Amino acid sequence: MPDDSAVRTGDDDYDAAHGAVYSSRLVPQLWAEAYGDEYPAEVEPFSSCTWWLLGRLIGGLRLRRDSVLVDLGCGRGGPGLWLARACSTRLIGVDFSEVATRLAGERAATFLRPGRAEFRRAAFADTGLPSGERMPRSASTRCRSPRIGPRRWPRCSAFCARAPASR
Repeated sequence: MPDDSAVRTGDDDYDAAHGAVYSSRLVPQLWAEAYGDEYPAEVEPFSSCTWWLLGRLIGGLRLRRDSVLVDLGCGRGGPGLWLARACSTRLIGVDFSEVATRLAGERAATFLRPGRAEFRRAAFADTGLPSGERMPRSASTRCRSPRIGPRRWPRCSAFCARAPASR
């Protein structure tokens, strides 16, 4: 197994990457050419997200209406926003990139009614979410890169469904 302890990136690196991808036409064009009809252009994913993957997430997560979808490592929010709209859930997106969470917040109105999405800048180990709540389902959509290494995968992006809030 490769040693991934030397892989280091700072928050500024992710801020720069999210800003560059957001302002670029080239990156989405390359993804679209690579995936063809499978590329979800309206989602504007930061990673290798396809229509097939989004469908698998809907089937696997089995989200209930008005439950809360938590997207750790949400980036600019695309897949989480799309899933929240498709499943009529609320969304809490968490990412350590200030640029990504700002852009996700700006995009939210394109997918959801006001008040249905919230984005937080936080470390994955300290999200500000209530502790002790059961997160019954999760499915990773990012960070399955050999460059990052399997030991860091659990700390990377995951989608989690939380039971509906009490009314």
